[in-house]
Amino acid sequence: MSRPFTVKPDMCKFSVGGLFTQKVNGKEMVIAYTSRVLSAAERNYSPVEREGVEKREQLVVPRAYQSTVLMMGHNHSLGGHAGQHRLANKTLLHFWWLRLWADTREWVASCRECQERAKRLPTRNSQTVLVPPRLWHIYHTLGIDVSGPFPTSRRGNRFVLVMTDHFFKNVETFARPEMTVKVVAQILMDEIFCQYGPFEVLLSDRRTNFWSELVSEMLHILKVNHKLTSGYHPQCNGLTECYNQTWEQALGVRKQLKVENSLDWDFYLQPFNFSYRTTPHAETRLTPF
Repeated sequence: MSRPFTVKPDMCKFSVGGLFTQKVNGKEMVIAYTSRVLSAAERNYSPVEREGVEKREQLVVPRAYQSTVLMMGHNHSLGGHAGQHRLANKTLLHFWWLRLWADTREWVASCRECQERAKRLPTRNSQTVLVPPRLWHIYHTLGIDVSGPFPTSRRGNRFVLVMTDHFFKNVETFARPEMTVKVVAQILMDEIFCQYGPFEVLLSDRRTNFWSELVSEMLHILKVNHKLTSGYHPQCNGLTECYNQTWEQALGVRKQLKVENSLDWDFYLQPFNFSYRTTPHAETRLTPF
């Protein structure tokens, strides 16, 4: 063990393990390995917590500073007033203390702004449950939507084009003064397709920004299948619609929310996207970054 060695941990839903490797004569050789099966309770943990079953580095936060950590992760503009599970999972990436889950639950429950924004559950009987299409790989389905108009920012922006990768749960947003057909087509080509490659499916509503000859011809050339949601049914593009609500509430661009950032809401848009990307997603329990 006098030579340098590398630790390669791995995990799945049922077990955790790791390899110890060393370079011998220029070749990487396995010198030891360890693994064990997770208990029934441990299998319910998120990936962050499952990794915590084994040794990992986290800062133990003294009681006097725990409220500061929660405030920065929840109440700050870039925290976006995350729910208790998102707040706890994100906090566990870097910090730990006793009763962390209980403290995050109490913190969110006592947040006045969260109570004012709380949605009422529908009282009518639910309709047929939507079954999402199977996604085979990253960059398979791209959800797209236009949000706005909002109060004109100091930079002249009024609209936001929101895009979500349905597989990776990554988000991209683009603030513009106007969201014409030409602007939408240019953003799709320059910022998405030229950066990541053409997606197999583009999912959008039926507004003319997306359902136009220019956009249709571009998608035809790139062999992108354009799927349109049902009229008056935003649930068909639920991932994108949910993120619209998340960032709008976090940055206070609606009338009923905070107005101190009303002229600079686009300045905080990209930092908030980064905060969202570095928070474990409720569905995958992982972060896009």
